[in-house]
Amino acid sequence: MAEFTPLEAPAHEARHLPVPPPVKLIGRDITLARIYAQIKDSKAVLVHGPAGVGKSALAATLASAYTEQPGGVLYLVCDSDTVSELIVRTGRALRVAEAITTESPLNAESAVAAALQDGKPLIVLDGLLNPEATAEFIRRCAPDLPVLLLNDQEFTGEWLSIRLGKLEPDQAVTLFKQVAGIDSLDLDGEIGMLASVLNYTPLALTVAAAAVREGKLAPKAFQDKLQQPDGNISAPILAITTAFGMLPQVQQGVLMLLGSIFTGSATLGMIQLLVGAQADVTRGILDQLTARGLIESVMRNGQPAYRIHSTTRVLMTTALKSKNQLDTMRRKVAASVLQYAKQHSAQGSRGQNALAAEMNLFLATASWAAEEGDRDTAAQLAAALMQAGTFVRERGYVYELLLLRRLSSSSTSAFPAYSPPPARPAPTDLVAGDEEADEEALDDDEDLDLTEGDEDAVGEADEADEAEPDDEDEDEADESPAPIPFDAPARPLSAERRQQVEALIAEGRASEQAGDAEEALKSYAEALALSESGGDTPTQLSLLEAMARVAARSENAQAAVSYAGRGIKLADDSGDDHNKARLLGFLGDARQQLGEGGEAVTAYEQALAIVRAKGDRRAEGVLQFKLGYAQLDEGDVAEALVTWQSVLELFRAEGRRDYEGRALGGIGTAYSEQNRWPEAIEHFTQAVQIARETEDDPEALLELSNLAYALVQNNQLGPAVTRYRQALHLAYSEDDAGAVIATTVELCRLLVESPRHLAIAELLVNAALQYDPHDHDLKQLQERIEDEREAMPGLELNPAAGTARDYAAKAWATIDQT
Repeated sequence: MAEFTPLEAPAHEARHLPVPPPVKLIGRDITLARIYAQIKDSKAVLVHGPAGVGKSALAATLASAYTEQPGGVLYLVCDSDTVSELIVRTGRALRVAEAITTESPLNAESAVAAALQDGKPLIVLDGLLNPEATAEFIRRCAPDLPVLLLNDQEFTGEWLSIRLGKLEPDQAVTLFKQVAGIDSLDLDGEIGMLASVLNYTPLALTVAAAAVREGKLAPKAFQDKLQQPDGNISAPILAITTAFGMLPQVQQGVLMLLGSIFTGSATLGMIQLLVGAQADVTRGILDQLTARGLIESVMRNGQPAYRIHSTTRVLMTTALKSKNQLDTMRRKVAASVLQYAKQHSAQGSRGQNALAAEMNLFLATASWAAEEGDRDTAAQLAAALMQAGTFVRERGYVYELLLLRRLSSSSTSAFPAYSPPPARPAPTDLVAGDEEADEEALDDDEDLDLTEGDEDAVGEADEADEAEPDDEDEDEADESPAPIPFDAPARPLSAERRQQVEALIAEGRASEQAGDAEEALKSYAEALALSESGGDTPTQLSLLEAMARVAARSENAQAAVSYAGRGIKLADDSGDDHNKARLLGFLGDARQQLGEGGEAVTAYEQALAIVRAKGDRRAEGVLQFKLGYAQLDEGDVAEALVTWQSVLELFRAEGRRDYEGRALGGIGTAYSEQNRWPEAIEHFTQAVQIARETEDDPEALLELSNLAYALVQNNQLGPAVTRYRQALHLAYSEDDAGAVIATTVELCRLLVESPRHLAIAELLVNAALQYDPHDHDLKQLQERIEDEREAMPGLELNPAAGTARDYAAKAWATIDQT
């Protein structure tokens, strides 16, 4: 191969990372230390949390330090990448010929695994991760390497899971001042108020601070421009909307244009083509948007590139859609992308870096066009790549060309009752490894020479597809409602049917990520029906596992039992113990939700037997932790206590602090069931401390509530009030209406026992009633407070200064001393 640096090559300098590190990371020292402890032992970590909470900044900070290591940092920004795509991208980064010159990347997994073991880079997968594919890639290629995963949603796997939350108030003020360039202490109060409105969220704070700096505003002036939050607008969107309104019209237009780019990222050359302005003018606009924190500037293949945050991108596309301009803008983008590809293809070797830098955009553009019924865009992009001299073979883009050719040659008529192709081209291993469809799709193209440009080859492939009426007849026969006899051999899926399965899986995964369980289950079920007709057992297993997971997490327990049961039988028939153990775990979860503790115990114990036989300590710990709650529900408190005490030692040995805290909470719960309140208080207190250390606010809220209840039972009412106040602070911070109401009820039941605290109780109850004016418990407390105040008209009450949130926050400020 000619000398060049692959786009994905491990970074050995911070400036070569695809995500720029912050000047200084604020408020994440404990989390950084936890992650470092894992990856230095060559273990995997998943950092999850809502968009804008600072996951990428955290990863870039850690990665910048690792660039000095011999293996560097393999940092891949993902968009639901499949196993094949991850193998190809890693193979290209490490120059593994077997991975980048093949159209069947799964065959190269051993070579990629060997290269990773030899180089030992820190692997970072950032963006929208495909849960099944990510777990499978790590299992196949990087089982004993340091891996850092970043995703909005948590998903299970053989790694430590860390939830990244918002900043503490003082940390938020520090971040704002750092970005805004404010040194004086005089504005700390003003900044603190703005930070509170922005919910202490890093992205929102950064955008607001940049707007204050660039606009030469006081923090209060920016706050005055904000819309009043109504609970439905997230803090980042609130800040971005306000900052966007402060931009000149030209900058607004460019930002909306960037939002309509299918990958949310592009090089300066690509953006210049879209904007239609001179390079220096375009660069100036982009630099202004970067200075305002609305986009990020990075280097890609030696070229300046810019990326827009996913939250900003959603906001821009929503605005364009509301004006009926989104489709027009995207058509403009697609035309410009095609023009860019042709221009740089014609430059031969001089244009190859530019082509490599936008390969993801080529694929995303072709996918969008195919979804719109336009296969010609994919065909022209494929032709441009084939005409770029030796680009495809030497740079290792054989697999990407295959994806483009699939999009260009597939039938433009959608399968009846199913959706069009997915937003990205998805090869056959979206859910499970299967190379048969790849080989079938390539039968007509084996003699195609990828080293020489031949635009006609794409057209000839199209004609070959159209000249196969027998295949079309077979597909029509498949669409018939006549059932297939149980003893009839399943016919392998055609390439078109395979594409429909992949499309449905991609839609299901997108719905699952968006929290729409009903739509996810619908898409997965349709994909399952298709894969069953083709006898694709691995895909069926993965789909049933996904359906059981979605159903269990959405508390559709009966459906989860059904899906898991079907999957377990299929896993038994195919001898797949790995998937069987996972399905048994989901079955246990569903049985637990149904109150069937005995059946849950059986399911967890069967899963445990499998993972123990395989020596999978991480899976063993999680299953054993769940088993304890099933045993507790069955009334076997002593056995649950033994289970949790055992798994506590396992979590400590594995360095899993988050699960160590949860196990301590379980032990506290078991002691509570035995009315052993001092022991329960001790374990709940430790659980709270670890939840604080790991920045897991929902877990801290749970354990504080448990601790407060135990203190009440132990007749320690003063400390119980403090703990309930601290729990209430977290409930408000998480904007958890149910937790606010429940915690307020428990707290006020204590406060009303002391008549002097009636005013405070009244303040808290009235605040909680804003969440649910008809809550029965709150209404009862309200009536009791009114009755007692009338009965004691001259009683001097403790003043209720400030708001309910203030009352809770004052207790939270003392948490390290209590």
